[in-house]
Amino acid sequence: MPSDSHRRSDKEKPEHKENDIYRIIRSVGLNRGIHPFVTFCISIVVARSLGAEGRGEYGLLVAVVGTLPLMVGLGLSSATLFWGARERVDERSLLKTTTLISLLFGVISVSVVVIGWWVQASSFFLPAGLGIAGIAALSVTVFLTVLTRLWSNFLAGYERYAYSTWYFTISVVSQLLFLIVVWRFFSLSLDLAAVGLALQATLLFIVFPFVSKVSLIQVFAAPVLSGRELIQMFRYGIWPYLTGLLGMASVTLVVFLLSGISGFYETGLFTAIAGPARFLLLIAAPLSFILPARTARRVEDNKFPAQVAGALRLIFCLAAMAAVLGALIAPIVVPWLFGEEFARAVKPFQILLVGMVAMAIKNVINQYLVGLGHPGWATAITAFSALATVSLCLALLSEFGALGAAVAVSVAHLSSGIFGVFVFLHFSSLTSGQLLRFKADDWRPLKKLLWLRPNR
Repeated sequence: MPSDSHRRSDKEKPEHKENDIYRIIRSVGLNRGIHPFVTFCISIVVARSLGAEGRGEYGLLVAVVGTLPLMVGLGLSSATLFWGARERVDERSLLKTTTLISLLFGVISVSVVVIGWWVQASSFFLPAGLGIAGIAALSVTVFLTVLTRLWSNFLAGYERYAYSTWYFTISVVSQLLFLIVVWRFFSLSLDLAAVGLALQATLLFIVFPFVSKVSLIQVFAAPVLSGRELIQMFRYGIWPYLTGLLGMASVTLVVFLLSGISGFYETGLFTAIAGPARFLLLIAAPLSFILPARTARRVEDNKFPAQVAGALRLIFCLAAMAAVLGALIAPIVVPWLFGEEFARAVKPFQILLVGMVAMAIKNVINQYLVGLGHPGWATAITAFSALATVSLCLALLSEFGALGAAVAVSVAHLSSGIFGVFVFLHFSSLTSGQLLRFKADDWRPLKKLLWLRPNR
């Protein structure tokens, strides 16, 4: 453990007033809302230029980028966030050690991608139409994603959110602009779509030294963590790691299964509507993002569980209303946005909305458990969801394709969400009546979030 001189004093630890927290949530919510909207626009560009099958191939690339960094990371980024929030080690040593390990993890990820492409991996992993430029861009994306995911969690642990909000937004907007220019003035191919992914990851890599408020020269001059400290980090990180692996079954694994069992056409239908369906998660995204560090700092506050319960009730109401509205307008909006070829995606989209409401609630509960120091229970909830998803996918995909995938995902999230509620009740010491009883005050946070001027 570091000496007292390496730690911040109590006076130096961040103390946020209530209005400051709402300001942070507003900022995070705005940027977290822009990102999926821009990703949605990217999906439209890709679908209209490459068609349903090409959209399915692009969806497989995105799944690879989301999967490999998580698989090789061994939970290190989650452990870095938790260690930063608890301030258990010197932050420069923490960043140096985890960065060096992540560089190794990045090389491993790139090796898997290149080998898979070289041996002509089946459609479960990489589309056959990916060329040399595409595989090079995908390799860059995967390598840098390993690093930027770690750096984002490092800063979140110290409640510095600019890198994960504003600059993340700028990078994905740059990707969209690149794809639009190529689409309108040249010809968008799968390889160039992969280059767009690499552009986003590269920009995040470049801006980190400027926004982190940490001198990389000083960081690499610091000593590395001891073997004992590193083992402790990995012991904590193994649970978020397992949670992340199992969580991939929620959507990402479905994409891999769809591409191998039902083909790229059905994959294209599902991946096109999965993005807009996940808009419902935006309602809970700001709270989920700041909750682990905030919970870790307020673990002794007896009033905090009741505040989280009120937030869960508010999120459920907002997500349910949004889901009903989305289901009503889907028959008109989906074909208009993506093209008539995607009319068959309307019913899967409507079904998927139900699961997204449950997933929004479950995500908040999981992040609360992680910050509380019980990541194993978050893993158990996610394992329940993964088992249900995979079982239902294997039973439904061959016959029902994208529709079967939507049913599998929604049923899995509903059942695991109910399980998560019982786990939350256990650790919060609240009764079911206290959790489910709506109060007039439940709407007050929404008013404060929408009131842009600070209270005086």
